[in-house]
Amino acid sequence: MPNNENRNEDWNALKTRLKDSSLWQRALFMLLFSVFVMMAQSILGMVIMALFLIRLFSGQIPESFLKMAASLSRYIYQIYRYLTFNTEKQPFPFSAWPA
Repeated sequence: MPNNENRNEDWNALKTRLKDSSLWQRALFMLLFSVFVMMAQSILGMVIMALFLIRLFSGQIPESFLKMAASLSRYIYQIYRYLTFNTEKQPFPFSAWPA
């Protein structure tokens, strides 16, 4: 059974983390990027359908469409890395768009 000293240390550590403005700032950015990733996934879904239709009717997909789809996929990946605390680097618009 933990003693009172350990509980007080845990409580003090929690109070310190709750007062950490950088953590709350990150929480706001995480909310923002959650909206961005939902929008990006919707756009990527439309791009995927367009790629399929282009391939179906023309037999080939223009390189520019493939590059756009790859770039959007990398952007989504960067957002998820930020949201899961795997990186501190904020994705676009706070850094360059992934090429």
